[in-house]
Amino acid sequence: MAMWRRVTLLAAMAGVLVSSPSPTEAFLQQATTPLGCGGQGHQRRGPSLIGTREPRRAREPRWTGRSSSYGLAPRRSVVLSMVKLRRATAEDVPGIVALAASTFGAGDPENIEDRLFRWSVDKGFSARISGDWDDRDHCVFVATNDSENELVGLIEVSMQPQSGQTAPPFPVPAFLKRLSVRPLFPYISNLVIADKERRKGYAKRLVRACEQQARGWGYDRCYLHVDLDYPPAAALYEGMGYGVVREDPSWMKTVNGVALRYMSKALK
Repeated sequence: MAMWRRVTLLAAMAGVLVSSPSPTEAFLQQATTPLGCGGQGHQRRGPSLIGTREPRRAREPRWTGRSSSYGLAPRRSVVLSMVKLRRATAEDVPGIVALAASTFGAGDPENIEDRLFRWSVDKGFSARISGDWDDRDHCVFVATNDSENELVGLIEVSMQPQSGQTAPPFPVPAFLKRLSVRPLFPYISNLVIADKERRKGYAKRLVRACEQQARGWGYDRCYLHVDLDYPPAAALYEGMGYGVVREDPSWMKTVNGVALRYMSKALK
């Protein structure tokens, strides 16, 4: 059970842009402050596929596809300063694995746990990005450094039952999720920012972009999880208007290795 939790991947969101006017594109085009100015970038989120791994350099807190055709399936990117936000493609999977491993891996390619973690990230995101999914089910976005074409950020928003559970490590077909007795809502997860790009405001902008995606899907509320051991992440979400739905009791950390806060926000 602990091992399964450790390969259960990350928490968060993203933005997309198209040539025709759309809520997401309008949001990104109106952003006059360059990415990297202001805001509190952070590396911990609620859990999901990468989610419950600990950052290799700071072992304290744990942090923790396809875009809609409804104005949210970008075929070109919008450049904000030196960082480009776009929808992930199959070619991005190696970079996603490297980004996740550099942040949450053990730093030893021969370590069996590290190899299992890399495998789960590879297979999980390959399925998310390349699978034949409902366009209104989930999407993955990446942020790249325009000067070096280096992947520096990652986020996902997907439709998940409003149950308070984290997203599964591998995507579940939309028709199966609709069998749940709980209504489905947009759920933000798998937010990762490269070490050198933290605290530049990228995380906040990625979250806002995911919120735009959720609005484009026709929803007025979205959900996420945050690690109770990482107050900066909780403070970021609270500052963006997220409220507490419920929290895990403290003993859950002993059982699962992490205690989470389930949060939601009404989208205006």
